[in-house]
Amino acid sequence: MSSQTAFREVMAGYPTADRLLLLDICYNFSDYTSIPVPDVNFFFGDVEQKTLEVVHDGAGERVSFPPRGCN
Repeated sequence: MSSQTAFREVMAGYPTADRLLLLDICYNFSDYTSIPVPDVNFFFGDVEQKTLEVVHDGAGERVSFPPRGCN
């Protein structure tokens, strides 16, 4: 089972939202005051992915993966 499939199964009880830019797994939590978020592990296999930065924008309610980070 792929990680995407496993994540979707865990989150199946929540309403989905329209796709946002490159993100194809989006949820609408506007009717919730809190949600349990499953653990997610990222495994990077090549040099190009090692400089991927994970950014959480709490005010903008987004998580993004810009291609910069440590050299």
